[in-house]
Amino acid sequence: MEDIRNKVFLNSLSEDVEKNMLEIRDLTKKEALSLLLAGGEFEESVEHYKNLNKGIDFLLNAMANDENISIQVDSDADGYFSGSLVYQVIYDDFEYENVTFILNEGREHGFQLRNLDTLIENDIKLLIIPDGGSVEFEPLKQVTDKGIKVLILDHHIIEIGEELKEIEENVALINNQDGSVENIYLSGCGVSYKFCKELVECCEGAIENKYLDLVAASLISDMCDMKYSYENRYYLNIGSKIENITNPFLTEMARSMKKSKKDRFSIEDFGFSIAPIINATIRIGKKEDKENLFNALIGVNDLIAHRGKAISYPSKARLIGANLQKKQKEGKVKIAEMIKKEIEEEGSQNNTVIIYIDREKKIDKSLRGLTCNQLLDYYERPILLGSIDKNGFISGSARGYGEMDFKDICERTGLFEYTKGHDNSFGFSIEEGKVEEFLKYVNDNITIKEKSINVEKIYDEFVPKDDVKKIVSYENLWSHDIKPPLYLIKNAMFKVGDIKKIGNSTYEFENKDIKITKYFCSKKAFEELVEEKQDNDYVTLDALVEFRYKFGRKIIIKDWEKIK
Repeated sequence: MEDIRNKVFLNSLSEDVEKNMLEIRDLTKKEALSLLLAGGEFEESVEHYKNLNKGIDFLLNAMANDENISIQVDSDADGYFSGSLVYQVIYDDFEYENVTFILNEGREHGFQLRNLDTLIENDIKLLIIPDGGSVEFEPLKQVTDKGIKVLILDHHIIEIGEELKEIEENVALINNQDGSVENIYLSGCGVSYKFCKELVECCEGAIENKYLDLVAASLISDMCDMKYSYENRYYLNIGSKIENITNPFLTEMARSMKKSKKDRFSIEDFGFSIAPIINATIRIGKKEDKENLFNALIGVNDLIAHRGKAISYPSKARLIGANLQKKQKEGKVKIAEMIKKEIEEEGSQNNTVIIYIDREKKIDKSLRGLTCNQLLDYYERPILLGSIDKNGFISGSARGYGEMDFKDICERTGLFEYTKGHDNSFGFSIEEGKVEEFLKYVNDNITIKEKSINVEKIYDEFVPKDDVKKIVSYENLWSHDIKPPLYLIKNAMFKVGDIKKIGNSTYEFENKDIKITKYFCSKKAFEELVEEKQDNDYVTLDALVEFRYKFGRKIIIKDWEKIK
């Protein structure tokens, strides 16, 4: 392992850990507490949503006329949460049975024209598209031409042009990106919830907090803003409480994670335990696996066969999803190792940007992004990973490194057919003949800075309990846009015989002054740490840590280096 101390950059403004932590994140204590305690006063009025009443009319008229309704489910976690919420409101709250759902193949997003025949065959009169549909006016025209109305509940960027005007009589477009809504950071499921809440209230009912567990899960799975949107924080604060978890699949996840009623799902639980299971099912699961997952989310009560036993849909969805997640992890590691070997045989590992062309199409599209992430961690430089088509275009996934805007760099060259997505995580297409020109440009103009580790305080052997207490009190604040603080403990000494193994891969280190925990530690890594030492011998290490209240252990080791 590289010397941690050679990479550490002390990001310190003051000796007060609480003050330092908040100032670094450009937050006051008042703002931080407002986020942690955000309540219903931050919920935005539905009056800001254009076409809401139009959409309600579409749906109520369809039900009043006993018409068939179909829900197009988008191929990601937010899409499944959104679709299941709308389905449950129609089927359970309104007790309306003429509603079906359509799941896309693979990772296709939005409405696919191949599904039009299904709509016609089933005499669908209203198509609902949660978490999508805002940029698909051409295919939707073909839908409306068949006499089918369309209700869109979306949060993606839109450009309203002439295409929409041609079909707007039969389309109710409800989108928080249309310039009238303050909270532009809400998930697709959040938009669907606001619509459904108003729908039920119009009929003198109430759903209150009933579906906020799905909204909370969607906000984290879709990496929505958790720093500036107090409405998002309100939905997360309410929806993450175990007492408010009512969705059958999320209830099953809470049971398997041994959550009690006094607990809540943390952001980490949503992002690293729940969303990956759903995403793995969507990415690499079979059609029946996806159907089973959606049935679990909408609360189908029937039992289903699994390995010779009859179990519930949520239980099967969890078991299958966990297995697919494991396969996904193993697959990305295997593919990454294969690619690394080929890259190093070619000698291209020292290029400013690493480009790998999958000419034999050995890499499943569903694993490209995950493999990119794996290679990014290893090479610490931008990655382009794609396959080549018959026209000589390379298309695939790209990842940037560090604080650069890699997407912008690619666009500035003028060499790419397209770049679509986030700054440092996007899809791309480039003509093979332009790859060398691109490589020359980035090699000549872009410098890869060595990644440093920003810590907010360095402790020598001892960590004051008061410091830990202060930081842990803010742990529900941490999200993808408010990173948890890191600290360095230098020269921490532990008696080998006092190091406890908990489970398969967790080790607890304790002396009279400090107690720290390392999760996901391989047997090999631990043996290298204590090599040939006896129980009465001591091991000294520098530990890169977070202060988190996890399973009762508050100092979590992210990395370590043994001091010789």
